Amino acid sequence: RNLLESQRTSKMGNSQTRLDQEQEARHGRELTQLRSVIAAEEEEVKREREYRETAEGELNSVMDERSELEEHIALAVKALEDLKEEHQEEIQQLESRLTAELDEEREKNEILTKANREQARRLHHILEIFEKKTKDIQ
Repeated sequence: RNLLESQRTSKMGNSQTRLDQEQEARHGRELTQLRSVIAAEEEEVKREREYRETAEGELNSVMDERSELEEHIALAVKALEDLKEEHQEEIQQLESRLTAELDEEREKNEILTKANREQARRLHHILEIFEKKTKDIQ
């Protein structure tokens, strides 16, 4: 009788141990999957951050080019003012052409600046979402 009781208790203990091992294995797999998801999310955040940094760098380059163009245009205007006394009619024609070019360049630069700022804003928003998702997963 004691032997049967002992065997029954032993079988129940083995079953519980097996259940515990299966649960531990399942938890291990789930943890591995979560780590994979987190790693993928972190990689995505890294790519988005690099993309945003590239976009910001491009925006800065455009802004530098814009400053250089405005500087060159200012120098050209000064040179035109110096020539004004000698060639009044020619100067008036040149001023008109340069003003039109300046307006065109400013429009182009404004469009590029707005587009780059919007892109940077979107990328920043995407990065915030991915960072939040990564925190939520962790």
